[in-house]
This record gives sequence, structure tokens and C-alpha cells, in this order.
Amino acid sequence: MKTPMVTLMLAALTVSACVKEQVVVPARSNTGVGPALVIERFMRAVNTEPKDLVTMGQLFGTKDGPIGERDPRAQVEQRMFAIATVLHHDDYEIVREQQVPGRTSEATQLLVRVTAGQKSHNVPFTMVRYKDSSWLIEQIGIDVITNQR
Repeated sequence: MKTPMVTLMLAALTVSACVKEQVVVPARSNTGVGPALVIERFMRAVNTEPKDLVTMGQLFGTKDGPIGERDPRAQVEQRMFAIATVLHHDDYEIVREQQVPGRTSEATQLLVRVTAGQKSHNVPFTMVRYKDSSWLIEQIGIDVITNQR
């Protein structure tokens, strides 16, 4: 009687070892999911306590690279802290992607609805290609939030 039980347990272990988690991320645009994933990581870093300024500095930059790799650490931390303070949120959603005229091969802009409390703002994130396959956040239109009237 013990042999069938052992065989059944081994079979269950073998089957479960073969199962892999598959994550399917639908393409949102012609640029793929890269820009959206960068924004997701950035917005997660914004809301961590303490704020993950290092990650933010690695995701923010220009076509020449992340500011975290080229600017003085203190300056990067101050900039990222200021941005994180403004972008602290309860929720966010990528609303749409649009072209950046004159830069269609190297940049794209994602409009992100950022919700904090009862207020929501559509904040533009300009994304730029870095090393042909990666994306960095080049500019965030936080003035949409800070210019309250």
C-alpha cells in the first residue's frame, strides 16, 4: 500500500516542478511595454518609505544615460525627493501614449493619471530610448500638479 502513495506523491512533485508562471503583458503601443514598465517601477519607488531615490535616479535620465550614474549623488537625491513628494499617490493609471513630434524614433510620451486623495491629474511622462532597447524617464510634467489654482 505504501508504494502507490509514494508513486502518487512523486508524480505530484514532478508535475508541480514543471509548472511555470507566465506573465503576459499586453502591448500598449508601437513602442512596446518598456516605457510602461519603467513608469511602474518609478511610481512604486515614489511611494516606498523611505523613498527609493536610488531606483528613481536609475530610471530618470536622457539618451546619454541615467542621472544616477552621471550626476552627484546628493543632487540626484534632492531632485528625486522633490519629484517623489509631488508624485506621492494613492493610485495611478497610464491613460494613453502619444508621439513626441520631431523625436518619434527616440522618444514617446505617456499620459499618467495620478490620484492622490480626491484629486486626479493627468501627468505627462516623456520617455527616451537609452542604448536602443531601454527606456528612461526624461521629463515629468509635475507642473500639472503644482500649478493649482
